[in-house]
Amino acid sequence: MKKMRKALLALLLSITVAGTSAAPVMAAGTNTSVPTIPTEESDSSKADKLFTAVKGDYIQLFKDALFDVKYNKYWNDDAAAVVGGSAVAEAVKTLKASVGSTTYGDKADPNTFYCGFINDVKEVSFQDGGKVEFTTSDSKKVSHTYKFLKKDALSGVMEGYVFQSTDKNEDEFKYVFLCPDTPATTYHIEFRYGSDLTELLKLNTGKYANWVGSGILKSALTEKNEQMIQNCIALFCTENLAEMKNADTAAQQSVLAGVWDADMSAYASNPQYKNAKMYCELKADGTGVTYFDPNGTGTYTESPFTFYAYDNDGKEDVSSGVYISTDSEKLTKASKYAITKKGEATILTFETPDGSSISYIKRDTKVAVVSENTTLYVKGKTNILANVVSGSGITTYTSSNPKVAKVDANGKVTAVKKGSVIITATNNGVSGQVKITVKNPTLNKKTVTLKKGKTAKLSVKGSIGKVTYKSSNTKIAAVSSKGVIKAKKAGKVTITVKSNGITNKCKVTVKNK
Repeated sequence: MKKMRKALLALLLSITVAGTSAAPVMAAGTNTSVPTIPTEESDSSKADKLFTAVKGDYIQLFKDALFDVKYNKYWNDDAAAVVGGSAVAEAVKTLKASVGSTTYGDKADPNTFYCGFINDVKEVSFQDGGKVEFTTSDSKKVSHTYKFLKKDALSGVMEGYVFQSTDKNEDEFKYVFLCPDTPATTYHIEFRYGSDLTELLKLNTGKYANWVGSGILKSALTEKNEQMIQNCIALFCTENLAEMKNADTAAQQSVLAGVWDADMSAYASNPQYKNAKMYCELKADGTGVTYFDPNGTGTYTESPFTFYAYDNDGKEDVSSGVYISTDSEKLTKASKYAITKKGEATILTFETPDGSSISYIKRDTKVAVVSENTTLYVKGKTNILANVVSGSGITTYTSSNPKVAKVDANGKVTAVKKGSVIITATNNGVSGQVKITVKNPTLNKKTVTLKKGKTAKLSVKGSIGKVTYKSSNTKIAAVSSKGVIKAKKAGKVTITVKSNGITNKCKVTVKNK
C-alpha cells in the first residue's frame, strides 16, 4: 500500500489532452500529433508551449468521468490484465480509494488525495493567449490571463510551472500550477490554482494539503472519444499495480508470445507505406519490440514496449481478451486482442474501441518446454528442457521471480525460497513455459511422545546436504546426528533440525511409563 500511494504521487492520472492520448505501440509510424517540448528550450518557452498544449474544456477526471459506473468494465478488465482476475476487486477498490478523498487542507486524509476542483469550480477551460476560464456550479464564469512566473515543485516532489494572473481581483485564481508528467509525449498533468503561492507549493501540508486538481477533456465523454477514457484507466492501473503482477498474468502474456509479421495490405494504397514492413516480438515476460521498416529496405527501427493481457470473454480458452501496451515514452493504449486460425496460419488481431485494427501472422518457430511442472525444495536443482521446432539461435531462459527460483543460461533451475515461479524458454522470440513450485524442507514428525528408554527417528523431506539435530535438554532426550531420538527421563524438550538453511522443530514429551 505504501509503495502504491508513493507511485500515485508520480501519476495521479490527471488531465488527458485531446489528440495526444497514447498511440498503440503495435502501430507503424510516429505519433506526430504529440507536441514536443525540446529539453534545450528555456523554462519560459517550455511553459508557454505546455499552456498551449492543454487547450480545451475540462471536467473533473474521477468524479465526472472515470468513476461513472458505465466505465467499471474498463477498471475491472484493465486491472485484471495486471493482477489477474482473482485479485481485481481489491485492486480496483484500493486504486479508487487512493484518489477518491472528498477533503483536503486541514481536513485532508493523509492516505488519500482529493483530485476534484476546488472553490466551487465545475469546469476549467484553457484558452488561447494564456487565458483560463473557471466555471462555477451556478454557471458563473471567471476568467484571467496568465503569464509564466517560474519553474518550481510541490514540496520538491512534483516539478511544474507556475503562472501568475495579469489581471486584478484574481482572488483564489491568482496562480495556476501545471505539472507535466511526460512533457515530450502525451500529457498527464496535475494542476492547482490558488491565491497563496507559498501554500500552493506545499503538497501534503497547509491550505491545499493532499489536493491535486485532475481533469479530463469534456469531449472524452462522447462515444467516439471513449478510447481516451479507457487509455486513462489503463495507464492508471499499469503504473500503480505493476508490483502486484502474478503468475496468472504471466501465463496470460505467454499466450501472445512469439514473432508476429504485420499484415500491411491496408497501408498499400498509401504511397508513404507502399513498401513498408513491420513485425513485433512479444515475450512471455510482458516485454516486446516493434520493428518497422518504412521503405522495405531491410533497415528497421526498434520500439520497445511492455504489455499486459487478460482473457475476459468468459470462455475457457485464452484466445481473446484485453491488451494494454505502454512504450518507452509511457504512451499507453488499451485494446482488444483475438487469436484465430486461417488455414495453417495463426492470426493475432488488435482492435480499439474506435474501430481501428491491425493483424499479425505468427512465424512458424515453436518452443515447447519438455519438462513437466515440478516441485523443488529450497536449494534443490533441476534442468529445464526446451524443444525448439524450426527455430534458430540461442534458447534463453528467464524466471518470473529469481528470488524464488533462478535459472541459468543452460536451463538449470535452482530453488531459492518457498513460492511459485514460471520458467520461460525463448528462441527467436517464441516461448514455452513450465511452473516450478518451491517448498521448504519438512520434518516427518512435529510432535513425539516416548516412554523412558524408547527411541524415535526424525527425517527431513527435501533436504539438500547436511542436516543437523539439536536437543534443548539432552538430560531428558538426546538426538543423534542421524536424527534418532532417545528418551532418558520424564520431561519435555524441543529438537531443532536445520536443513537447506531452513529450521524445523519437533516437540518431544518423555514419560516414565
